[in-house]
Amino acid sequence: VVEQRVVFPIIHGPHLVDAIGRSLINEQPKWLRYGEARTAYIIGHASTAVIVEDAVSAAVAQTLGFTGVALLGTTLLREHMELVSKYSRVIVALYPDACKKTIEITRELKSNGINALAFYLMDDLKYRNEKDLEKLLPTLKD
Repeated sequence: VVEQRVVFPIIHGPHLVDAIGRSLINEQPKWLRYGEARTAYIIGHASTAVIVEDAVSAAVAQTLGFTGVALLGTTLLREHMELVSKYSRVIVALYPDACKKTIEITRELKSNGINALAFYLMDDLKYRNEKDLEKLLPTLKD
């Protein structure tokens, strides 16, 4: 059976380590993890990373000039912390309904010596809310 999903490959260095697929036809599960790697989906090469929940939002962050880092959920793993420690700054911008998690993750990053900032979104980053972008884009220059 061919699944109707857009698949985001998770690549670290020269290796394909996992993939995450999003249903295009509202089939359950909406998101399907193809492997068992405990890693994030990362896209881009900017020095400032934006942590989000899903791969589509990470791709949007990359189009805005950031490195997009999708936790693929709202849990910050030790492996995620190691990955984001190389960025000069990390902006945590989870969905609006996860603002408590945004603050918790930001505190955890800071307590581990990572230059982190909590960013409150009015809508999920993948929807490119104008007011969110007006506030987020100037952080590229800070």
